[in-house]
Amino acid sequence: MDKDEFDKKLQRRIAQLSVGASALRNQGGSGLVETCRNYFEKKIDLQNFFSALKEKDEYSLFLDNHTNELLKLFPKEAKSWGAARKGLNLFLRDICYNKYFADKFNLPKDYSDNNRMLKYLEVPLDKDVAKGLIRSFPKKLPKWDRIKNLTKETSDQFQEKANLLATEKGVARVHLDLLFWRENK
Repeated sequence: MDKDEFDKKLQRRIAQLSVGASALRNQGGSGLVETCRNYFEKKIDLQNFFSALKEKDEYSLFLDNHTNELLKLFPKEAKSWGAARKGLNLFLRDICYNKYFADKFNLPKDYSDNNRMLKYLEVPLDKDVAKGLIRSFPKKLPKWDRIKNLTKETSDQFQEKANLLATEKGVARVHLDLLFWRENK
């Protein structure tokens, strides 16, 4: 197996593992998880991702474009911007958490430098993260509904507060998922 084939196989593996059935459960359509996995494996160019990650506006455009492209592929009964964004954020986080890709794309090994490099990654929103953010910012966020009903505007509100909390804690906001995931379980 040559290096390019290895990269493709590893991206496929991360695409398969990053979005499990529970991540997108109750979104209203069958085939949603498989659609996400196929998209992440075949449609995300990792070089473009890591290049975009260096600039806020460029990364925002990258993320919005891929969210919208993925959403177009969802079954009619499962057209959920929130599900597309959550799946995408899970996949991109796991790409960055993978040592091989982190080394290949020169993510800093130093904790502080790494957090600075990943500062534009969004925290994957779900009920646990939303509850944690609402506890941290009482009366400053809308009531959490469900991923299925999440809009870009509501997501932006949660991501803004996540960014404030992450700055306070000295981490990239993507890492807040580690703080809130199954917090009381």
